Amino acid sequence: MEIWRITKYNPLFRNEKGVFLRDDWTSVADIGKSSQSNHGQPITVEEYLAVEDAYVGAIQAFLEELDLPSLQVSHLENAQREREIQRMKQEREMYPMLHREEMLSRFLALEDGQFIQRTDLAPLCRLILREYVWCKLKAGSSLFVHFGRDYYMYIGAAIACTHALAHVRQSGLFAEPIVASPYSEM
Repeated sequence: MEIWRITKYNPLFRNEKGVFLRDDWTSVADIGKSSQSNHGQPITVEEYLAVEDAYVGAIQAFLEELDLPSLQVSHLENAQREREIQRMKQEREMYPMLHREEMLSRFLALEDGQFIQRTDLAPLCRLILREYVWCKLKAGSSLFVHFGRDYYMYIGAAIACTHALAHVRQSGLFAEPIVASPYSEM
């Protein structure tokens, strides 16, 4: 299996242990805050959404190249369900364009073992990236998608997926080959 760490972080700014050395935003909660990567300017909702869209697009590109219609949810964690619903409603009031109605309905209907169709995957990915839920996504032995903290994503595929990797790079994200996802054994 081919495995990549996909991030918004340029590998040129990593040390020899792979640690990213620059100050950068790492969460939806950082909207309105400034960072070195944003030239000291506050991150806007539009900038945040552009990066989030790139992550969702990366997953879609792998599904498309592998001709996979869906991914299965596994290891679902959403123990703080009521608290997260309240947080989602508060963030929707603060940033109306950040929240789409299908996110709340996806959140409420999400179950471990559920298959999510490729066309319905974006709301779930956004929920994970915004830390409302955590889960792994998989398509048998063909593909897996794991999400880490601070906008780290790990994708493993049965083949090299050169077209999907080109899409990732064109979107402004970085795909670094790695040996294993840190979430493989969970």
